[in-house]
Amino acid sequence: MKTKDALKKILCTGLALAAVILLLTSFTAPDALAAGDEFVINSKGELTDFKGSGTEAVIPEGVTIIGDEAFVGNQRLKKVVIPEGVTKIGKRAFSGCTSLRELSLPESLTFIADSAFYNCDGMKELSLPSNLEAIDDNAFYDCDGLEKLAIPDRVESIGKASFENSDKLTQVSLGSGLRRIGKAAFDGCTSLKAVSFQDGLEEIGANAFTRSPIEELIIPDSVIKMDVTALNANAGIDVLKKNLKRVHWPSSLSVIPPQQFAGFQALAEVEIPEGVTEID
Repeated sequence: MKTKDALKKILCTGLALAAVILLLTSFTAPDALAAGDEFVINSKGELTDFKGSGTEAVIPEGVTIIGDEAFVGNQRLKKVVIPEGVTKIGKRAFSGCTSLRELSLPESLTFIADSAFYNCDGMKELSLPSNLEAIDDNAFYDCDGLEKLAIPDRVESIGKASFENSDKLTQVSLGSGLRRIGKAAFDGCTSLKAVSFQDGLEEIGANAFTRSPIEELIIPDSVIKMDVTALNANAGIDVLKKNLKRVHWPSSLSVIPPQQFAGFQALAEVEIPEGVTEID
């Protein structure tokens, strides 16, 4: 009897172990993982939704992407902390977060997508990480609380209307790696009086600085393409035409187009280098 009981116990134990092993081997990770009650993170490490109701969001470690529209329209948020490891902030991720005051971006961040911070007009300070490589179209459009801006050296392109209508922005410093400034990138920055360029910039898009009261533009000789409307929108008298006093024209652009400086009321000096062969 004792032998039979022992055999039964061994058999039951074996069956139980087999059942556990079967359950473990058949388990697959879910498509969406919930981090607490606030964050929805998928199996790829992308934060796809924020369900919190508080004023602060400290995004958990392990997230690599802030997904499209993850925080869109959240008007309660005042502070967001994004951890190291995040490389991309998606389209409209924080668009319309009008109460956002504090934003902590990680050094791992390399890309800010289209309209990511569109109309986040509560932000006064913005510290962009040194590893950032690109700022897409409309990324900070209508962020009219921003006062100063420094573009890191690894950023190669600033997209269309990226900082348009940031009307409290007074000073912009552009990094040494910047190659392209998109259309209307700083259009309508009605407090912007100083822009610091560096050699290496190659292209300035249409209306890039119109409606901005810049007083001096020293355009680097590395610029090989500049839209005729980059400075002059040909739309009557705007604030740039009223305030611009001095321009250095780059030697890399051999032709000054027709009407390039028409209507500039305060312009006292245009420095034309030897490389310029034609003034229309």
